[in-house]
Amino acid sequence: MRGLRVWLRVAPRRVLAYVSCNPLFDSDYYLKRYPDVALTRSNPWRHYRLHGVTEGRHPNQLFDTAWYRSTYPDVAAARLQPLDHYFLYGAREGRDPGPGFSTKYYLESNPDVARSGLNPLQHYLRSGAGEGRRPTTSGGASLAIGHGEQAPTRSDVLANLAGGVRARAFVASLRRLPRSQRLCLVIAGGYPRPDQDAGSILLVNVMLLMRESGFQIAFVPTSGRSAPASDRAHLRRLGVRMPSGIGRAAIPALLETLGDRLDLAWLSRYDSGGVYIDDVRTFCPKAKVVFDPVDLHWLRQSREAAIAHDRVGLHQAMSVRERETYLVRMADITVVVSETEEDLVRGMAPGAKVAWLPFPHDVPGRSAGFDARDGVAFLGNYLHRPNVDAVSYFLDEVWPIVLRAVPSLKFYVVGPEMPASMLERRDPGVRLVGHVADLSAWLNGVRLTVAPLRFGAGAKGKVITSLANGVPCVATSIAAEGLALTDAAIAVADRPEELAAAIVRLHQDR
Repeated sequence: MRGLRVWLRVAPRRVLAYVSCNPLFDSDYYLKRYPDVALTRSNPWRHYRLHGVTEGRHPNQLFDTAWYRSTYPDVAAARLQPLDHYFLYGAREGRDPGPGFSTKYYLESNPDVARSGLNPLQHYLRSGAGEGRRPTTSGGASLAIGHGEQAPTRSDVLANLAGGVRARAFVASLRRLPRSQRLCLVIAGGYPRPDQDAGSILLVNVMLLMRESGFQIAFVPTSGRSAPASDRAHLRRLGVRMPSGIGRAAIPALLETLGDRLDLAWLSRYDSGGVYIDDVRTFCPKAKVVFDPVDLHWLRQSREAAIAHDRVGLHQAMSVRERETYLVRMADITVVVSETEEDLVRGMAPGAKVAWLPFPHDVPGRSAGFDARDGVAFLGNYLHRPNVDAVSYFLDEVWPIVLRAVPSLKFYVVGPEMPASMLERRDPGVRLVGHVADLSAWLNGVRLTVAPLRFGAGAKGKVITSLANGVPCVATSIAAEGLALTDAAIAVADRPEELAAAIVRLHQDR
């Protein structure tokens, strides 16, 4: 017992994350405020931890997730869940959970709460509000959704959907398709941008393959963010139908309306399209379901956690593994783009149907010769954490060794969404190129690319893009994983000295 007490005292975050729901989390409030969660029958606490935090959702009436992260950047930098941080540490440090509640004022004006040692926000939500206590000097905002209110029903959502003329026209147009025209609904996180990330290239090519197989394609994003006209125009040119006025919360209503008219549901990623697998099974019983994880998120997250020695992150990765395993079992077939992940998925869910779909990609080749090329490049979208880590690791550990051998060599960092930590670096010989619209033309000017990834999963688009354009690549074993490439096609090394030696050798090898 003494050992248990010590462990509980030194590891409160583990207890909170693994054993129980955070006492500040209000499940009723969460389901009422976010009907899309209620309609998908997701566990609200699980949904908040896996998705709600990154989406900025509120776990109770007065805790503002996005505000807390932006107000206290050290919490985000430490990769702590905002609600967990406030409950365990933030209140004691005098931090506020949001603009509508003052921790310091509440404790000073209610000495009985201060003496009790209770979390002030927890006290206010459970009893303080009912007792007429004030959350701020100005009284604060009223509690927006009370326990006596009714959650929106599915019929409410359907009514809202039917009220949108364009949304109604979209659904009607799909139902009017002749029965001989098979219908495929693709549900993904956002509109694909194939000039910016490999996942988008995969999704667009999948839709092309479905169209060539005789399907009419309809695409619904779950992000809720409006897409640039160019992105929508690109899909429209491919013959893809897209809704207007259908958001995340209305997707179950859309599926219910389509019913047995849907022939195929292509669900991309566990936290986007995968959220709706139960709705597809319930409302579209004739539809075949394809789960497309893009890459195994749990594998990537567990590798990142192992590098950072992050036990909380490792546990979260295992939670994602449970969800991805469920989707593999529930789908008619799961498609993966890596031989390695094909084997992993078969081990996760023995008996489930799994297919390896080699990453579809154009192969333009190269047009410029050796003498017209110079330098080394890294390709990536920097909203993807493995890419940010790879560039930082390369500049810290590998690039100085390369420069000692070839001082005049240039390293080009290519891709959108560079973070401030990258933009502020002043490493010698480094050029921050940013987004390049025509990557094939740009790659004609470099001699090789590098993919020094320390964690990741799936097939790496940066490696495939480089080789498809006739540019050699020096990669870590993580970056080359699952591509079935021989040593003659790619140089693989993991230690900084080995990576540097391969770069110097290949850059000089005609």
